[in-house]
Amino acid sequence: MYKISFFLIVVVNSFNEAQSSMLNADAEARCMSWAMKRLTGAEDVSQSEQNTTNILERLPDEMSEIDNVGPYRPGKRGPPGSSGPQGPPGLPGVCDCIPEEVIILQEENKDLKEKVQRIRKTSPETFCLLGMKASTIPDSSITVSSNPDQKTYSRLDYPSHGWYPSANNPGHEWIMTDLGKIRPVTGVVTQGRYNSEYWTKQFQVEHSQNGFNFTDVKKSDGSEMVFYGNSDRSTKVVNRFPKPVLTRFVRIYPMAFYNGMYIRFDVIDC
Repeated sequence: MYKISFFLIVVVNSFNEAQSSMLNADAEARCMSWAMKRLTGAEDVSQSEQNTTNILERLPDEMSEIDNVGPYRPGKRGPPGSSGPQGPPGLPGVCDCIPEEVIILQEENKDLKEKVQRIRKTSPETFCLLGMKASTIPDSSITVSSNPDQKTYSRLDYPSHGWYPSANNPGHEWIMTDLGKIRPVTGVVTQGRYNSEYWTKQFQVEHSQNGFNFTDVKKSDGSEMVFYGNSDRSTKVVNRFPKPVLTRFVRIYPMAFYNGMYIRFDVIDC
């Protein structure tokens, strides 16, 4: 009896271990056969299996208990699978707004187009003119040292005469234009008289932001700059300042002339 009880303990433990380790039915049978062989002294496995069967048939209650022992244990999680293919791109978004950067670029582009339209450096007919030729500077914004009745003729390409002072007095007579606002100015363009052989050969330029305090356009060494003007009555001559100046008023002083100090002119910003 003691031997049978010991055998049952071994069998129950074997079943518990089998259930805990998730063994399959074949493994459980082999385990039972090995135990019976040791207990019954059977010489072969078949005899051991038969002895096991005989004992289990006599122990129905114990077998039911053995069938129900051991909790269910899930298997280990396997490694993650490989990534799937990338999905297609989504539909493009829609924006009804205009970013601030775009607005700034549009304004810069507009200013650039306007300036490009005025820049014709390869052509003597058009420069970056600021209003004398186009008459956007009115006669009331042109002042002279003398002979004011002739000032309207001082516009570049004007088809009659040109402005000239009452006396040919170099360095004392002058003509001035008011640009209407402070702006960068880079030089002037001059011509002689429209229908006769008179022109200004040399001149100096002053500028002012308020119309009262004037500054000479100077060389890099600080001395007053003398510009070389025309050598005939019709050719446009461009004279650029050593560096741009921010100004509103531009005044020209004829310094040397041919036959008379006649001048037609405009102011440029390029």
